[in-house]
Amino acid sequence: MSLYPKQLKFEESKRSALNGFAVHHTIKPPTDQKFDPKTFLMTVKQKAIEKLRPQTKVRLILIARMERVVPTANGESIIEMKNCQSKTIIILASIDLNALWAEMTEMILENIAVYQMNGSG
Repeated sequence: MSLYPKQLKFEESKRSALNGFAVHHTIKPPTDQKFDPKTFLMTVKQKAIEKLRPQTKVRLILIARMERVVPTANGESIIEMKNCQSKTIIILASIDLNALWAEMTEMILENIAVYQMNGSG
């Protein structure tokens, strides 16, 4: 794979809805690279697990935000966004993060497959 963790853009932001208690992490590829969902989730796995490893008693949801360009009748295009997410998992000290990532990734990929079967392309 040509994308290594040092090239990933990792953003962290506090959510004001819970008085800054909730933290939202985003991992983005460089703007000049595109990935299919499975490849991207495999590529970011290690960096995500490193971020999760010191966390315990945390509620975690994995969300994949996808964009696709939809041409319109007048020759222009619009960007359609879709979020696919896993169920909420509670991270405990004894949890196997590799198995957790695999489970959450599978949920995301299933949601994406359903979305594509329903006509998204």
